[in-house]
Amino acid sequence: MGLTRSEYNQISKVYEERQMRDHRTLELHKKTAMERIPALRDLENEILDLSMETYRSMQSGNHQALAEMRKKVEAATARRKTLLKEHGLPEDYLEPVYECPDCHDKGYIEGPNGREKCHCYREMEMQFLYRQSGVSTIVRAENFDTFDLSVYDDGTMVGPNTSNLQYMRNVRDHLIDWCRRFPDNPEKERNLLFRGDPGTGKTFLLNCIAKAVMDRYHSVIYLTSIDLFESLSYKKNKSEEDETDEMLEAILDCELLIIDDLGTEMNNTFTSSKLFYILNQRIVYQRSTIISTNLKHDQLRDSYGERTASRLNGSFDRYALFGTDIRNRRKNGR
Repeated sequence: MGLTRSEYNQISKVYEERQMRDHRTLELHKKTAMERIPALRDLENEILDLSMETYRSMQSGNHQALAEMRKKVEAATARRKTLLKEHGLPEDYLEPVYECPDCHDKGYIEGPNGREKCHCYREMEMQFLYRQSGVSTIVRAENFDTFDLSVYDDGTMVGPNTSNLQYMRNVRDHLIDWCRRFPDNPEKERNLLFRGDPGTGKTFLLNCIAKAVMDRYHSVIYLTSIDLFESLSYKKNKSEEDETDEMLEAILDCELLIIDDLGTEMNNTFTSSKLFYILNQRIVYQRSTIISTNLKHDQLRDSYGERTASRLNGSFDRYALFGTDIRNRRKNGR
């Protein structure tokens, strides 16, 4: 799921309003300049006539006439700049003023492969994607740029000759690479499962991934397990049912779905069946899902059933997180 048609319409309206504002600003500048400099009107008409002659020379293929017309236009434009400056106005006062000088407030530019979206259009897309994700605020503070390895203990061994610090450095580097390759990661690495005790950094890693993926203009939906199942629960009226259907469609279609703290919701047959359906559909349609949980494999199986545990075991690249509560270590300066 990318942006909706309504969201793209909102972006188009922004550019329409910018172009209208640009036009009004230019007309106001023209009126001000003409009132202050009466001789400017004749010069503007001269520049317009020369521009038309230049266009006709270009159409006829008369290169000598074209070169002469261009020189005359340049000379007349220089006289206009001098006039404006002499009367206390900027030299470019009669030039269009754009919010984005690269695309002239049209949203598109000519790139090496033809027409493409301008960076300002991409930035507006990004704003909508962040709004969709539900983590627009937290990822400003929690991202790969703020990833602090010093909170992990170099003295705690989590594997043969591997400290927790070394392990987390490798995890961080691998996840940065995963985000760079998204959504083209190998099938066995398309989905990720983070397991660890509370405070081992699972949610922080999810926020890092969410920001990195959204910054590459991919759609992300980030939900705690409680919010996920609440958003899909039984609704009392048709309007709420429609919202639930739209939410489920978004959950199934987004390029990356992140479910934080799986296992903290009130588990029942509804949550188990919905979780299996969501995971299975996203696996079938090759859409990435990331899950964090405090539960071990046998606890996941007992809570959600054999089929769901099988999907988590067979279709997810799993990361175990170790150590003491890093939130306390940050608070204590270590």
